[in-house]
Amino acid sequence: MIKKLLPYAIAFITLILGFFSGNYYSNQKQTQVITQGTVTRIIDGDNLELDNAKSVRLYGINCPEKGQKFSQEAIDLSTKLALNNQIRLPAKLSN
Repeated sequence: MIKKLLPYAIAFITLILGFFSGNYYSNQKQTQVITQGTVTRIIDGDNLELDNAKSVRLYGINCPEKGQKFSQEAIDLSTKLALNNQIRLPAKLSN
């Protein structure tokens, strides 16, 4: 008897966990912080300043700091790609 019910119990528990996990993910996605604005200044290759006076650092991008080798090339590329453009970024909150 228990052997017959075990697959159904496992399926039921999996469905319940999946439902609540999906609901949690949806809520997290909806409450995600969005930063948006027009890029007014390139601080360095991976730091931008927006028209709303916010400064943003591009996550996952590591460019040389000012004065380091290839820093001017990084600044030039960021300027070409982003300056005076409207951007919308999901925020990755740091601890």
